[in-house]
Amino acid sequence: MKLLRLLLLTIILTLPIFSVSSQAQVTKYVKPDAAKNGDGSISNPYNDIAKAVNVVARDPKGGDVVIIDGTYDFRSTSNNGIIRISTKAKKNAQVVIRPQTEGEVILKFDGRTGFEFTEDSSWITVDGLDLYGQTDQVYYWDIVAKSFWQ
Repeated sequence: MKLLRLLLLTIILTLPIFSVSSQAQVTKYVKPDAAKNGDGSISNPYNDIAKAVNVVARDPKGGDVVIIDGTYDFRSTSNNGIIRISTKAKKNAQVVIRPQTEGEVILKFDGRTGFEFTEDSSWITVDGLDLYGQTDQVYYWDIVAKSFWQ
């Protein structure tokens, strides 16, 4: 009987440890100028922010997309410098795109490029990134037309 009580007590005391560890959120790393075959780890990061957002959003716990410190120029990339996010995260499993170190990630865009969140994207936050670009290249009627037609 004492053995049964001891076993039951051990099980009860270890349950909170397992439940806390199962609540850990996912962290995927991105370095836009990294090789294309990354796995999202800090030593082998993704090179695509949108891909990392998709992976984190599919996890039931959500988590962070961490951009590794550096300056990245999106003004002349193959996707016209647009980081298109069309992922739907969940309210209880949100995605946060953030820098590895506050103030150490700079993303350069021209006035027509940058982050684009589609209607399908939700529960995604961009926090702490330094975004640079020329606003004189953004035309008023482009903004009005895009807002109206979406």
